[in-house]
Amino acid sequence: MIKVVANLAWPAAFEALFIGMIDLTDTAMVSALGIEAVAAVGLTSQPKRILLMPILAVNVGATALISRFIGAGDEEGANRAMHQFLLICAIISAFLYFLGFLFARSFMLVCGAEADTVGLSTAYFRIIVLGQFVQALGLTINACQRGAGNTKIAMFSNVAANLFNVAFNYLLIYGKLGFPRLGVVGAAIATALGCLMSFLISVYTVAFNRSGSLSLHLSKEFWRLDHKLMEKFKVIAISAFGEQFFQRLGMFFYVLIVAKLGTMAFGTYQICMNIANFEGCIFDGFAIAATALMGQGLGAKRQDLAERYSKYIVYLSYLTAVIISIPMVLFRSQIMAAFSSESDVVRYGGIVLMIISAASISTAGSASYAGVLRGAGDTKAVALWTMWSTTVLRPIISWILCYCFGLNLIGVWLGFLAGYLIRWIGLTAHFRKGGWKAAV
Repeated sequence: MIKVVANLAWPAAFEALFIGMIDLTDTAMVSALGIEAVAAVGLTSQPKRILLMPILAVNVGATALISRFIGAGDEEGANRAMHQFLLICAIISAFLYFLGFLFARSFMLVCGAEADTVGLSTAYFRIIVLGQFVQALGLTINACQRGAGNTKIAMFSNVAANLFNVAFNYLLIYGKLGFPRLGVVGAAIATALGCLMSFLISVYTVAFNRSGSLSLHLSKEFWRLDHKLMEKFKVIAISAFGEQFFQRLGMFFYVLIVAKLGTMAFGTYQICMNIANFEGCIFDGFAIAATALMGQGLGAKRQDLAERYSKYIVYLSYLTAVIISIPMVLFRSQIMAAFSSESDVVRYGGIVLMIISAASISTAGSASYAGVLRGAGDTKAVALWTMWSTTVLRPIISWILCYCFGLNLIGVWLGFLAGYLIRWIGLTAHFRKGGWKAAV
């Protein structure tokens, strides 16, 4: 049992980790250009995730439903579903990323860009949305592969993308080996190229498949919408979109609170948030594995097996949280110094890293239980607890601690801790009460 869980969970965790490393890598490599460059790249983070919301909702439905087909031994049904999810993703992403390119400057201004960051952040955002269109298609293929239990394939595509990103960051940010020195724009081009590489590898895994469950076909029959499947998909995807919407809206309010503290505070926040996201990506990997294993267990009509898988994944995520948080506390100053040489950034960032470490168990638990509930089709509960914890309570708590108690940046991060504690407690209680069984 543990081996089955680990074989699926660890590749999924590493895949999510390497996706998260794109933002962290860009932040680290542009930090040499100054805190304004770090802030400019950071301002694009929330708009980028907002545009990705519908795609992630599609992917939740893809993983949950394909895992059911695989658990029931219906590979043909899984293949038909994959083609339809890809078609939906292509239509949605083409529309969204066109809007993102067209209104890039407006996005940056709404997110709090000031005179010293709006130009750089707009240029960076317009380039990365071009790469995100193909990345969205690759992410949907990977979501389908995860549902089929092929997490190693998805992991490999993202490892390759990150290596590509790092290499071209080095060449284009700093102007090495005869390449032009493009700074922040170079980081954006490198990110877009990495997205393209990830997409090509993902396509290859289904276009030239020889042994896996999923294969890409050009026949119209595979691309024709199955209305019965779409009804099941709609129920899961709408709530999953609600979860993404509440998460992004909450983060938008959260970022606005920080943006008012000034460029230095926002730059410090962005470095720490990228580190928190880096940690969170690992826990998202466990959530992905939880969704796939829960779906496969239920598809095989083994609710008892699905529950056992879920518990093992949650415990494994707790262990991982402890392993990650210890060095983060011990080496907090060294970690911050790798991103900035400014003493205030290192000092305040070190305190923030301690808060992130304190939140690691609740972050891991809330992510894992959310993945379990998605696999059971109970995305409504995940959306509701995300709304209360992330959209409503976290911004309120952060604003009170930041401005009313005068804790500034530290108060914002204590709100971060409170938000994850609330979400963890709520999702854990819901799972243990068995409310998810009604959605099966």
